[in-house]
Amino acid sequence: LQNRKEGGLDAFLSQQQVCLQKTLELIDHDAFEKAVRLFASSERIFLHGKGASRCLAQLLHFRLNRFGKAVFLMPSGGTELFEDLNRLCEGDLVVCFGFQKLPREDSVLLSHACGAGCKSILFSSRVYAAETSQADISLLIYRGEPEEYHSMTAAMAVLDALVLEIAAVMGESAVGRLDRLHQMKRQYRDQLPG
Repeated sequence: LQNRKEGGLDAFLSQQQVCLQKTLELIDHDAFEKAVRLFASSERIFLHGKGASRCLAQLLHFRLNRFGKAVFLMPSGGTELFEDLNRLCEGDLVVCFGFQKLPREDSVLLSHACGAGCKSILFSSRVYAAETSQADISLLIYRGEPEEYHSMTAAMAVLDALVLEIAAVMGESAVGRLDRLHQMKRQYRDQLPG
């Protein structure tokens, strides 16, 4: 707040445009395409988000469930995390969100995933965290300078783009499930209005 020259809706949205543009410049497009294929081909997907990043994991959980994927939202931390670590098998996909710094939980998850033969994806805003993690794929998202307010706008935009690309790769297996969902909503709209 102290560093703001001007406030209000216009200034904030303009700053989000900057974050989106810098993300577009930073993100590795080949890594993004690899991530799309990995999501589309993985049978089981484990998502971990801590703090504000939890909302991103929840959004991805909601979207991928609609495609019929077996998606699991892991606990943020504590010993409950070991319950899901114990379930990881070769071929599973582990997805972590570690922006400002890589949470200790993500370090443990990525290390364990590597040892268990799982593939992993890290969403990060720090080049150092992305380069030093054990993630198979790192996707950089710009959320502002260290002293600025860090919005999830760019991160959510990248996730939305990712979900659309996953649906395109999965084709009928994703779209067919969405069609059935819409048919159920129409069929039961009188009993369960929206």
